[in-house]
Amino acid sequence: MKKTKTLFKTITLTIALTAASVLQSFAAPPSFTINISPGYNFIGNHLDVGNDTLNAVLNPASGVLAGSVAYKWVNGTATGPWRPATYNGATWSQYNGSDLTFAPGEAVMLFSPLATTITISGTLATLNLPVNVGTVGDGNLYALSDQHLPTGPSTYDDIVGAPPELGQCAWTWNGSFFVGHEFDTFGAGWIPSAPSIPIGGAMFVGCAEIPPIPEPGVFAVALCGTVLALRRNRSTRRA
Repeated sequence: MKKTKTLFKTITLTIALTAASVLQSFAAPPSFTINISPGYNFIGNHLDVGNDTLNAVLNPASGVLAGSVAYKWVNGTATGPWRPATYNGATWSQYNGSDLTFAPGEAVMLFSPLATTITISGTLATLNLPVNVGTVGDGNLYALSDQHLPTGPSTYDDIVGAPPELGQCAWTWNGSFFVGHEFDTFGAGWIPSAPSIPIGGAMFVGCAEIPPIPEPGVFAVALCGTVLALRRNRSTRRA
């Protein structure tokens, strides 16, 4: 009788483990969704999809619309330029003969002709942290997103993988222009507020003015005003 019970338990456990394995194999892969507005959206990728090019990440199944344009920043530079690629509904154009990448932790400024919802699916990324963001005052900019798959807003520390240096700057997109944040050199923390981005969002890191994209460059004036406001804050505190 004991042998029968033991055999029954063994068979039951085997069936349960097999069922769990089958269910796991059919489980949906990790994914996240970005609500895209008409116009410019500063977005990031959190997942590994293989070769991590625009064609692989923002593919026809993702929900990206024909007529969209993606602008990629060259990290570690002060003037760019933004590298554009256009989407015809099936594939993205190349830039100087190469596909633009959109790997985990990278960012693009996406122009969309209409509102849409983009869903990106893949596997959890291998983290490469901390991210190189140069040194404060070197004049370079870094367009970054969170390499983790976040469950809520991502902070500077989440994205860079290290706390900010005194005087470091970050720029978050509000749908119309970039808002500047500075980690105060006098110990007051982030001014005017700590930068954070939503799931699927991105930020710039670096104390430099962000050049407008080639067309139409709608946020240049707003950026200049933000930079001047930051400088006035610092000057006022020194006084």
